[in-house]
Amino acid sequence: MIYILLSILVVIGVSIRRVTQHHQAIIYTLGNYTRLGQPGWHIVIPVVQSIILINTTHPEAQKLIAQIQAKGDVDEELYKKVVIA
Repeated sequence: MIYILLSILVVIGVSIRRVTQHHQAIIYTLGNYTRLGQPGWHIVIPVVQSIILINTTHPEAQKLIAQIQAKGDVDEELYKKVVIA
């Protein structure tokens, strides 16, 4: 009886996953994409489902020295494509 209760607790402990505030989870079932998990608690079926956490925070501020030799911090990245018409 004690072995049954212990095994149930182990299965429950393995199947409950927490996604922290600055992460999102990709949940796969048998290797195929199933759903996207937002921050919070999620139940995952052991062996059948797997979960991958993705960090969604912005990259840390990067130091930069401009052409005029002024020092500053860059907090965002911006990509542009110039098209000459």
